[in-house]
Amino acid sequence: MDALVLAMPADEAARILAPCFGPLRTRLGSFVYRPLLYQVHRDPCHMPVDRGTWAPSTVTVHGPWAEATEWYPTRSGDLFVSQVTHRRPRPRAPLTSAGFRTVQPTPGMLGAQRELLRSQGEGGIFLAGHVIAPVNTLENALGSAVAVARRLAPRSRRLARLLDDT
Repeated sequence: MDALVLAMPADEAARILAPCFGPLRTRLGSFVYRPLLYQVHRDPCHMPVDRGTWAPSTVTVHGPWAEATEWYPTRSGDLFVSQVTHRRPRPRAPLTSAGFRTVQPTPGMLGAQRELLRSQGEGGIFLAGHVIAPVNTLENALGSAVAVARRLAPRSRRLARLLDDT
């Protein structure tokens, strides 16, 4: 094997790399993940009492937390998507829920991210995704994967087709 590309959360990448990649594992250990829970619902429990002040996006700050609710007025009634990880009350009768982990940006994580980008490819290890993307978006994650493909297979026909904007 000439190269290994890891596109996964930092803690999982560190687990896979085992002790033989100490400095890389240490940098990956700077990433901290927090759980997030979203619910889709029809309960306006996180909106202002005065409907005239409703906005498409509302953020509620409580203690150290700030959680958003997105409002989608539809023909069949109001629909809301709310972050509810730390919120009370929870919406009544949620239509669906989805939980996942998100990276917590910290100065240590941002420094480790810069170091990981600078050491990209050392020892044949490449990282893609939010671990090296400066802003955690789908576009940046895909861009990081394209950057790895450019280094590993710069003359690839598939890469050329992917980059062809015509």
